[in-house]
Amino acid sequence: MQKLVYVKPNGNYGNPDDCVSLKFATPFILAELTGVGGVEKTFVTAEVGNVDGTLVQHIRTEAREVPASVWVCGSDQAEMYANRFKLISALSNTQQPGTLYYSNDYITVKADAYPLLPGDFSDRVKNYNKCNIKFYCPYPFWSDTEPMATEMSYHIEENAFSFPLVWQDTVCFAENSTTTVVYCNSSEPTPVTITLAGNLISPIVKNETTQEQIEIADVELNDGDSLTISTKKGAKSVTLYKDGVTTDAFNLVTPTSVFWQLQPGKNVITYTSNKGITAATLVLSYYNLYGGV
Repeated sequence: MQKLVYVKPNGNYGNPDDCVSLKFATPFILAELTGVGGVEKTFVTAEVGNVDGTLVQHIRTEAREVPASVWVCGSDQAEMYANRFKLISALSNTQQPGTLYYSNDYITVKADAYPLLPGDFSDRVKNYNKCNIKFYCPYPFWSDTEPMATEMSYHIEENAFSFPLVWQDTVCFAENSTTTVVYCNSSEPTPVTITLAGNLISPIVKNETTQEQIEIADVELNDGDSLTISTKKGAKSVTLYKDGVTTDAFNLVTPTSVFWQLQPGKNVITYTSNKGITAATLVLSYYNLYGGV
């Protein structure tokens, strides 16, 4: 069964006053829904002399539109009109996006969305009134509702040995997890949020799979400090929290750095520091992205 839930800006999914639910149940019966699958792509091309066809320079995924036909109903006409008013009120704030949740029998995903208010209500049958609603999603990809997270750190394992000690061929005094493998279930390249904490100088975080890295120069982290990097296109950022003060550290990104993204499938991630990484932790988080569901 399909369901749409629109949560108004700064609203709470669990608060019925903050959201409107469109599903196969009263008072807003979802009669028809499209736009949840693949989104149109535009090919930016160039023609090259003496070469057949064209050269594809870039592929842009267009914004997503989700149209829905809804029957508004009530136990009598007065309740029907009251529910119409409630629906219009819930979709009225279009100055900033709310969150649109889509669910079926397999998956639940979300996207930022602007609701377009229904025009005329038509096809009234007793206490039922039909309208068409459209949600405009400027970022075309659906995402998981909860983030995935991977922690990387270097630590000495406590109580790893007992005495007298019998030496084996290979003895591990410490576990170095400054290299990890992330399996990304997205169908699209996926931005990440990287949080570094502990004792670090000029850290470098690299996606070995794409051979791209981010280096933050001339910064030293001590206990209690942290550095947060976002690689989302259109919202890239580097934020430094040091000595209790938060500052913008984007200017510390080296010119050769790339705000890399996870690729669908296997990604090998590493991080290093000029100070070493024996007392440092990295947390990498992301939302799986889907071109359609």
